[in-house]
Amino acid sequence: MLSLLAGINCNYSIPEQVYLYGMAPVEKMKILILWPATPHPFHPSYARPYYFMKFYASETSITLLSPHVNMQSFTLPSEVKCEAVPIHTFESPYLKILLSTIGRITLTNMRYARDFNLFKSYFPPFQRAINSIIKRDDFDIIYSHYQVCSYLLRHKLAGRINAPVILEFFSPMLYAQREFFKSEILSEKLRAFAKYVSFRLFEVGRYKHFEGGIYVSKTHLELSKPFLPKRCFIIPPGVDVEHFKPSNTCSNDPSLLFVGSMHYTPNILGILYFYSRVYPYVKREVSHVRFYIVGRNPDARIKKLGSDPSVIVTGTVKDVRPYLSTANVFINPVIIDDGGIKSKVLEAMAMGKAVVSTPLGVRDLGVTNERNIIVAKNDEEFAEKVVSLLKDENYRKRIGLEARRFVEDNYSWEKQSRTLYMCLKELMER
Repeated sequence: MLSLLAGINCNYSIPEQVYLYGMAPVEKMKILILWPATPHPFHPSYARPYYFMKFYASETSITLLSPHVNMQSFTLPSEVKCEAVPIHTFESPYLKILLSTIGRITLTNMRYARDFNLFKSYFPPFQRAINSIIKRDDFDIIYSHYQVCSYLLRHKLAGRINAPVILEFFSPMLYAQREFFKSEILSEKLRAFAKYVSFRLFEVGRYKHFEGGIYVSKTHLELSKPFLPKRCFIIPPGVDVEHFKPSNTCSNDPSLLFVGSMHYTPNILGILYFYSRVYPYVKREVSHVRFYIVGRNPDARIKKLGSDPSVIVTGTVKDVRPYLSTANVFINPVIIDDGGIKSKVLEAMAMGKAVVSTPLGVRDLGVTNERNIIVAKNDEEFAEKVVSLLKDENYRKRIGLEARRFVEDNYSWEKQSRTLYMCLKELMER
């Protein structure tokens, strides 16, 4: 622990009791982690607790409670006590909604969660598991995803939880839905409006009853006002710099790449903007360019772009790294913001790629234009910078080298996990 506080990673097990600068021995911090699904390294909203447990399982006492604890191609440290809640789920989103709706009219919900936000899953078995673990164990702190905080609320208000609760936020929900309302498709507008109303009435007012909140950036925090917990921390997302690292397999043919969930409104609108406003110029200047759109569940509008022989829409892929390795330039044409940090940009930078982005796409990242990234302020500049990078290999390599160094220095998961540990410790002591 002493070496941890000095900023050095510990590679050995810490005894049950540890000393802090000559003070009396203290017990390990007992942490309950509540997450809506198994923490794993493949998605930003599930990665932070995964890497925290990876780096600090031996130095803390961690209990993870989650629906569907499911180990796939990753494992959690053996020190973590994993408690799964057997909940039957369906692939169909309509059946999921039906199951949650039935759960909301149960006595369990009426007594404890009183969760009527229709755009969140609610499972009475998960509530009962939380009730049991709160009665059974005393924790020093509870670290919870904001989507499951309603399961804790009645316990907190009734004084049955003495430990402070810190919530993990990944997007300022109300702000995001207002932005999504800009979509040109009526069904998307209606969905964004319905989500805004549901979260505004039944969700965000609960956050202020908890002791802490974690936000990914200063802008993220500002956009979440006035629904803030009592104490706020800013911890950006991280990158596994050993998983995402440069390779020597870059293609000799000019290629562009975008990676992201292709059913997600900001990604859809960003790609449609790039294809219609920027890509025609790029194709005129670099006639044999290829544009790869990589991401799960591509929207019909994205699939339609695949009719262009120079555009490849892959759909779901097992691993994005081969595409990142071979791409010449990574693009990030964000025109509608959800208030969060774009992890895909950090992953591309970690792999030594030259990234061209709109200013909105790199807000709060702390990057430096023309040093470790290219920030294009308008359509013409975006197109010109992409073409320059495609034609100039030395230019690409210089930007990519600095990009990798920037991510290593500022965004490794080890660094962000250390920050999270210190925030949990501070909140517990206060």
